[in-house]
Amino acid sequence: MEPIEKTINDTISNFKKDKVQMIKKIQEEFQLQISEDLIEEMIMNISLRKFISEIEICVSKFLNSRNLKSKNKIYFKKDWEVYEFIKIILLLNFKDISFEEECKLWGEIIKLLEDKIDNTIKSNSGNMKKELFGLKRRLYILLDFD
Repeated sequence: MEPIEKTINDTISNFKKDKVQMIKKIQEEFQLQISEDLIEEMIMNISLRKFISEIEICVSKFLNSRNLKSKNKIYFKKDWEVYEFIKIILLLNFKDISFEEECKLWGEIIKLLEDKIDNTIKSNSGNMKKELFGLKRRLYILLDFD
């Protein structure tokens, strides 16, 4: 019989490999660039997974319908005033358009995302509804002008 330590070490090693594979798979499937720490949390949290998926679907449809090129990211960021508060940042970076057009698109996508998230919250109940509402309060949509 193998020592328990080897079994534990093998289990942890397999978990880490599976986790890395899951992260890579998620990164390949989403058009948004998702930070690794956010993906790790998504793996464990079904509400966050649903929330981020709804955002990704909405942003992708918006961009595809307008044939826009962009490089968008979504990630966690600790609040500088309240360190325990972790924001979810959606950073939008549209390519090859004017500043005025970027601002217009930013306004449009904010409205679409708010509607999508509100509908998702309304269509759920119980803890899921409460958790989705909490995630909405943590979401910040920023425009990257680089």
